Amino acid sequence: MRKLWWLCLFSSFTFGDSLLVDYQRIDRVLFEKEIVGNTIIGITRQSQSLYMLYFQADGSCELWKQNQKYSGAWWIDEDAEGKDLIHAFWPDYISLEPKSLFSPKNRSYGKPTSLRYYFNPATRGVFIRGKAFQTPVLLAPGCAFPSK
Repeated sequence: MRKLWWLCLFSSFTFGDSLLVDYQRIDRVLFEKEIVGNTIIGITRQSQSLYMLYFQADGSCELWKQNQKYSGAWWIDEDAEGKDLIHAFWPDYISLEPKSLFSPKNRSYGKPTSLRYYFNPATRGVFIRGKAFQTPVLLAPGCAFPSK
């Protein structure tokens, strides 16, 4: 697990805007084909901790962080440019990091994540982008949450 953490951390510092050349923005069809039923593995920006997301076809999703699972929901709507934007929310997850969207100290607390996903079909690489960040994530087959 520690090696996975370092791989994700290293990847977040080595990739930049050049990724856009080989990656395509994920729309609803591609999200449902490539992401749903698989696990996104990444590192949080604030605490640099490992997290995993598992999206299910019925619109439910799970967040795994610090050996805890949180149930939530995901949906897709369009941004101002008419492109698909992926939202997710886990109502029971609370972060202790004040800048986190999931911290009661953040003025945006209670709002869902709103992210653009990008995919490279040749490498099956994925990265996500928010308003103020972009970061690569790993895509693992199926539900890759650790078992207790």
